[in-house]
This record gives sequence, C-alpha cells and structure tokens, in this order.
Amino acid sequence: MKYFKWIFRHTLSIAWGSLIFYLTVLSTPKVNPDSWLRLIPFVDKWVHLSLFFVFNFILFLEQKKTNENNSFYYLASIILGIVYGGLIELFQAFFTTNRSAEYLDWLADIVGVLLAYLIFKYLFKSVKQTKNV
Repeated sequence: MKYFKWIFRHTLSIAWGSLIFYLTVLSTPKVNPDSWLRLIPFVDKWVHLSLFFVFNFILFLEQKKTNENNSFYYLASIILGIVYGGLIELFQAFFTTNRSAEYLDWLADIVGVLLAYLIFKYLFKSVKQTKNV
C-alpha cells in the first residue's frame, strides 16, 4: 500500500519520465531540413536539458507538496535524474537501431537536473523569506 501511495503522489513525474523515454528512445526525430530549429546550435542538447529540468523540477515540487522536504529526498531525486539520463543513453546504444548514445546528451541531462535543483532552491528560499517579512 505504501508504494501505491508513493506512485499516486508522483503521477506527474512518472508521466513526464515516460514521455522522456518515448521521445528519446521510441520515437524517431523528424526535423524538416528547412526548419528554423536547424538554426539553433546544439538544439538536441537544449531539448535534453529542458526535458530533464522539467522532470526534476516536478519531482522537487511533488516532494515539497508531500512534506518530504529534507535533503535526502532532494539528493535522491538528483541521483534519479542523473541515473535515468544515463540509462536512456545506454538503452539507445544497445537496444535501438535508429538512435545512438552520446555523452553530451547525458551531460545535458545532468545540467538540466542540477539547474532544476538550483532554481527550485532559489525560488523556494525567496518565497520563504517573503513570508517571513
């Protein structure tokens, strides 16, 4: 029962994690050669960073909402995001034919995870200070 409660409280992050898996492993990117996206340097790295930023930010919000507001849960979420990004790259390397693993993709995932933590902490530190005034 305890696990069902945890899953229910983290439904949004599980859904977002599933979307990440679909977009990075199961789907094939089809970008029109004339698309404006081609003009953005390292656009795929920005996508990885954004996906993992949102994933971890959602995890942090879910933990704050459930009063799991201690350092262990934040560290566990950071580790989860980093490991999940690495596992996706390994999955792409060994189990797909239309994708390839890249260290820079994983680095972008890690930057997204850490950026989510820093911004989350900054935002909620600011909110806490505003409430105390």
